[in-house]
Amino acid sequence: MGLITFAILAVLIGMRHGMDGDHVAAIADMVGSEQQKRKQVFLGAMQLILFVIGLLISTVCITFCLSWGFLKARLKRQLYLVLGSITGMYSLGLGVSMLVEFWKGSV
Repeated sequence: MGLITFAILAVLIGMRHGMDGDHVAAIADMVGSEQQKRKQVFLGAMQLILFVIGLLISTVCITFCLSWGFLKARLKRQLYLVLGSITGMYSLGLGVSMLVEFWKGSV
């Protein structure tokens, strides 16, 4: 498979991933809390832009480290473990904060 095929496949998988229920719910929750349409569009666009910037930065860093041989197999496993744990703790914290808001009645 060529590079173009992989790029198209990556875009399609990314689009599918972006339509998962948790992503749609998070954006709808954030954007739906605003009354003005302009502010809703602005918040949605900012979330998208910041997400893409973060994704690009992390992808460039990992690609650079892998291509220059900075990450050995053992170190890669440790890196994935640490980053996965951070992501899990972030998701857990977000879930807990949403539950607290729900119980307070502000959702």
